[in-house]
Amino acid sequence: MPSPAAAAGTPLTDDQRCATEAFSAWLQAPGQAEPFLLSGYAGTGKTFLSMRFLALADAKGLCW
Repeated sequence: MPSPAAAAGTPLTDDQRCATEAFSAWLQAPGQAEPFLLSGYAGTGKTFLSMRFLALADAKGLCW
């Protein structure tokens, strides 16, 4: 499994780009009680995106 840093440099599909933008917007809205839900069919890149999302959260200092 590639590292989050490696995942950050990999090109995204249109759907993955849309999901990344939605996650970034979710990160910008602190205090909301709703979790971010990432769903999709097998092989669509959910694990890949989760590593990218972790890198975004870490860059904002949200990881411990």
